[in-house]
Amino acid sequence: MIKVAIVRIFRSRRLIRNILLILLGLWACAGIANLGLQLFFVAALNGLGDSRCASSNPREIEKVARIKLPPSTAHLQSNCDGLNNWWAEAQFDMDPSDVNAFVSSTDVKLPLSVTIQPSTLGCCDQMTDKVKSYLYGATGGDEWFEEIFIDTSNPVQYRVYFTLLAG
Repeated sequence: MIKVAIVRIFRSRRLIRNILLILLGLWACAGIANLGLQLFFVAALNGLGDSRCASSNPREIEKVARIKLPPSTAHLQSNCDGLNNWWAEAQFDMDPSDVNAFVSSTDVKLPLSVTIQPSTLGCCDQMTDKVKSYLYGATGGDEWFEEIFIDTSNPVQYRVYFTLLAG
């Protein structure tokens, strides 16, 4: 009888130990899964920030801003950010012959104005008073706004400022 009781005690201890080991294993797996999900979300959020539309990645600014950069694009600087409400901007030089092709890839309609000069620009308010030769166009409303300001001071190479606000 004592031997049976001892065997039962050892079996119940072994059962308790196995249950504890299983619970410990499940807890460790849950912790690893939690850490993995946190790292995934941090990486996903970082992917939406500035590095996504960095100057070294022209295809990303095309994708995010839904534009097509002209073949003559040079000195590209681009940026974007946001989740529900987001924005993208690009500044670059291009040949004057590429103006129509670039503007046609946006929602802004041709012809661009040579007389309308906004009081503020999404990209660069400092430009409005300094640039005397330019092309300007904008379209959209509260949910989607695109703006193009092209400095045409240099007849050989234009400087383009493009802004997109969406949300």
